Amino acid sequence: YTDEYGRVKVRMNIYANQEKRDNALLERIQKDKHYLQDNPNTTNESNSTNQTRTNQENNTYKMRYSYTSFLRVASPIASNSSGFYHTPRIGDEVIISFLDN
Repeated sequence: YTDEYGRVKVRMNIYANQEKRDNALLERIQKDKHYLQDNPNTTNESNSTNQTRTNQENNTYKMRYSYTSFLRVASPIASNSSGFYHTPRIGDEVIISFLDN
């Protein structure tokens, strides 16, 4: 995923456990959602519960990718009048360097 500046999002291995937890939470929300749909209840409480679960699901989906920040892409050859630019694709391995630690 790139933004308007050509920056990319990167999934770091340090967050692998977090992704497993997020996926487990999404699965649990989906199961609860299907359970509520199979057992309809017409009270306002049930409707608000369904809305709350939908909001949780949307927020959890956003959280899954919120920990990956946009990073600038450096090219090995670049100047004012020549050079090349390569946008990494999904699945490409990248090297990340941290400055000003």
